[in-house]
Amino acid sequence: MNKEIGLSLRELLELEPFHNTRVVGGHKGLDKTVINVNVMEVPDILDWIKPGELLLTTAYSIRDNVTAQQNLVPQLAQRGLVGLAIKPRRYIERIPDIMIEQADQYDFPLLELPGEVSFSDLINHALTAIVDKQNNYLNRSLNAHRLFMDIVLNGGDLKDMAKSLAQLVENTVIIYDVKHERVAWETVNWDEDKIGDLWDKESVGVVRGHVQTSKVPVEADGCKFCNLEVPIYSGNEYYGKVLVCETNKPLSFSDIPIVERLATVAALEIVNQHALIQVERRYANEFLDLLLFSQIEEESEFINRGKFFGWDLAKPYVAVILQYENDSIKTGSESEKRRQDINNSIFKMVCDFYKDEDRAVIAGTKSNMVILLLEVKKKEPKLLYREVMEEAKLMRKALSHLLKEGDLTISVGRYYEGIAGIQKSYKEAFKALRIGKQIGSRGQNINFHDLGIYRLLVLIDKREELEEFLNETVRPLINYDAERNSDLVKTLDMFFRCQGNAKKVSDKLYTHYNTVLYRLERIQEITGLDLNDSEDRFNLEVGLKVCKLMQTKV
Repeated sequence: MNKEIGLSLRELLELEPFHNTRVVGGHKGLDKTVINVNVMEVPDILDWIKPGELLLTTAYSIRDNVTAQQNLVPQLAQRGLVGLAIKPRRYIERIPDIMIEQADQYDFPLLELPGEVSFSDLINHALTAIVDKQNNYLNRSLNAHRLFMDIVLNGGDLKDMAKSLAQLVENTVIIYDVKHERVAWETVNWDEDKIGDLWDKESVGVVRGHVQTSKVPVEADGCKFCNLEVPIYSGNEYYGKVLVCETNKPLSFSDIPIVERLATVAALEIVNQHALIQVERRYANEFLDLLLFSQIEEESEFINRGKFFGWDLAKPYVAVILQYENDSIKTGSESEKRRQDINNSIFKMVCDFYKDEDRAVIAGTKSNMVILLLEVKKKEPKLLYREVMEEAKLMRKALSHLLKEGDLTISVGRYYEGIAGIQKSYKEAFKALRIGKQIGSRGQNINFHDLGIYRLLVLIDKREELEEFLNETVRPLINYDAERNSDLVKTLDMFFRCQGNAKKVSDKLYTHYNTVLYRLERIQEITGLDLNDSEDRFNLEVGLKVCKLMQTKV
């Protein structure tokens, strides 16, 4: 039982046995809440009293002790008692002035009881009224809980919960599901078109530590009031918030547990929704796995099965892979959950990105990858690849607030017709990821079509052949640079980037033109290859690409 559920002292004085009670001091404290009534007739009563109690006494234990009379009110006030009711004239003629003065000083109600009233009548009536209020409080809370549970059991959603809660507390209610970014509301004495003025959409889903129930001042449309914010938790996981905006009237103390009851039931609805989405995702991912990797015998079978998920596999598609990688995330269950949460966020944001687009999109997840099949609008290769790479840039921009630069690699396969073509496009997108890592393009947008000769080099299974080719071309330059701390390999790479124009190489490297000519001469001497010979030039350029592919330190 919440310790603050009880009657105010002002309410208690309206009960029949208290009618002739007179307040002689501490009038400002009459709104304090009484949760129990106790009797003081022994000197050591301070060892037995508790906060929230009203203390009744005849002052027998302090009748001849002036010091005790002077200390009693401050001691009771400091211990959190609500007030002191004295029945004088039996043991003390009148309530001492010092006690009245201190009652006013501490805003501690000091009551004078009539001589004819019995303590047992006062206690019985007071406790009965307190228990009745506590029962009403509990019944209201339990009835609200049953109502909210019925909504969930009958297939209702957050909108139905918001409407029911708004009727119970007679105020505007907003429920935010941070997991699925759903918002439900029901307004009371507020323009629905201005619902966005009542809550901070930027911060409501941000979790900093363990969120607790709190009241937040709000100023909207020229009005000042408070929002009661109650977090939605399931276990230790944060799922969102319930906000009750006092647009109609201040919330009562008994309204707060009702809002907390709804938060508990809302967590159940959100968890159920999350589980349903996860099941649907799992089935969709399993079918996508079959689509990408199983042997194709009858394409019509896949097309028909795809309709179950709302996928039109008769349309032309190109494969795109988004892979999240962050080396700072260590291994372990917690780290894996964090990685999975980020991957799920990428999946959801990409789906939202294409939600209103006039283009069919099939999306799924696999390990730390989000797999997309994007409908092809332009089949002419150059236009197609340019369009898809522009899409990749836009996706990366949309995800920039979620990920650090370099954590996301986006790879794109080429377009081929039919289900078999989708499989081939996916294989290319996956190869582009692998090649991109090897040539230092991780964290970038990679189109398999643009990888050029790297597509051929990765087909060479024997590393010995690549090592031998490296030895015959640029390995001598790598060794020379390592021994003399020179830049021959860097100069050669820039030479090819500048199409053999030594003047451009000089400008790009901020190096004197004669120094560049000298380095080019040394490159030819060390490798034994002629930069004016097309075959030798080709071999040196391929040698540099083999370096990147084999991750040789250059």
